[in-house]
Amino acid sequence: MDYTHPTYKTALSLLSMDGAEEKPELLEYCAAAEAELKSRLHEGVSPEDIGNIWNTACALAAISMYRLTPGELRFRAGNLSIGERHPVPALRARAEALLAPYLKDDGFAFLGVRG
Repeated sequence: MDYTHPTYKTALSLLSMDGAEEKPELLEYCAAAEAELKSRLHEGVSPEDIGNIWNTACALAAISMYRLTPGELRFRAGNLSIGERHPVPALRARAEALLAPYLKDDGFAFLGVRG
């Protein structure tokens, strides 16, 4: 992965960084997010099938790793606004929600609750 990769550029954009200063750790997190999420895709589904949703979801997952603690993180993308009131785990949840139709079941299910 290089500094012109779409997921990295999307992450920079979401973080409101202009890309003038390279962020090698963010680049590594983008590669890790892509590898992890790609391994969870339904059989026969590729990142290319998903389009820009793939880049956005992977960028959100990478940012959640890049910014492990909530606080100064603030950005806006369309109708999505993330700030201090949205802790970093919300980024990961949003990434997985975007890809939910394309991801394998994680195997977790409720069987019932006794009342």
